[in-house]
Amino acid sequence: MDAGAIYELVYPARDPVVTGLGFAATRDVVSFLRFAEADASGAPNPLAGEVKRALAIGFSQSGRYLRDFLWQGFHVDGEGRALFEGVLPVIAGARKTYTNWRWGQPGRFSRAHEEQRVPGNQFPFTYAVTTDPITSARDGIFARCEQAKSCPKLMHVDTSAEFWQASASLVATDGAGHDLAFPENVRAYLLAGASHAPGMVAPYCELPANPVSYSPVMRALLVAMERWVRGEAEPPASVWPRLAQGELVEALAAGPRPNKVRRVDYTRVPPVVVGDGWQTLVPKTDAQGNDAAGMPLWALEEKPGAYLGWNTRKEGFAKGELCFLFGGFRPLAGGHPTLASLLRQVQASREMEKAGLLLGEDARAIEASTVADPRRR
Repeated sequence: MDAGAIYELVYPARDPVVTGLGFAATRDVVSFLRFAEADASGAPNPLAGEVKRALAIGFSQSGRYLRDFLWQGFHVDGEGRALFEGVLPVIAGARKTYTNWRWGQPGRFSRAHEEQRVPGNQFPFTYAVTTDPITSARDGIFARCEQAKSCPKLMHVDTSAEFWQASASLVATDGAGHDLAFPENVRAYLLAGASHAPGMVAPYCELPANPVSYSPVMRALLVAMERWVRGEAEPPASVWPRLAQGELVEALAAGPRPNKVRRVDYTRVPPVVVGDGWQTLVPKTDAQGNDAAGMPLWALEEKPGAYLGWNTRKEGFAKGELCFLFGGFRPLAGGHPTLASLLRQVQASREMEKAGLLLGEDARAIEASTVADPRRR
């Protein structure tokens, strides 16, 4: 048997538990720390009067959690007070969570090869309130906070991997071939050339691991978010691929088959796929295979090659299917740094620093490492 085969067990279940209490717990704890003098028993709030602003940041599952948290309306407490001035969902793609569903299992999520009928990847996908051309529903992640006039400033950050495995193109397209605008208080950034899990790969993947780290960019964006909510400075402009600019393409032209958002009938047991539904696109690539749009993290790397947000499975493991959330690297001939790649590295770091996407200390560290290595002299 192929080790990539999928087995599904369907069985009668009982005693379901309530899901989603974490949303209420987060809301109530943050509300207490921000606004209360003491709790119901009289124990004092250790931060009473000290919290002026609050930021929320979440990566992967916790990024999906934050999108769902906003959409479900937990962004305000029982008194109608907004809890977060700034929110940063990171590597969440267009997903929410598998929480407010029968037999909800928040940790599960759909991928190109696995879990294709798991909830959490349904309309609405984008922050603006829009009419879905597929279902005619009208909604948005910001629907409730816009109604309450309590939407936070938000930075949505994805790597190349989320376009392949989390339908990130739907964060700013309608799924029928049209761009959608972001609300005024939303910025979005594609970390081009980075993968969901930097430096990680499984034995059943074909390509070596993608080594790109996006930590330096996240440091810069966190500083920018703090300055934004303080009213000190506008954040970096969005760096996100657009259909109108020719920066998004069908996956068949760029690599393997990505995860598609399917229309699923969840009233059936087990749920049944009833159609493909929304168009899923990926970033256009250059001649080398690197994403041509977004902030070019691949350009900060020494070795010339293609830094991919995807990897594929080996023979015997569902060959050709996407390999979980791992990214890959395809070196060019030789695989050693060249003068061109080193100059590109310095130039990219300076341009990203100028755009507010790298802190000066990180840009200088990149340039210093380029000069210091004896191989480059």
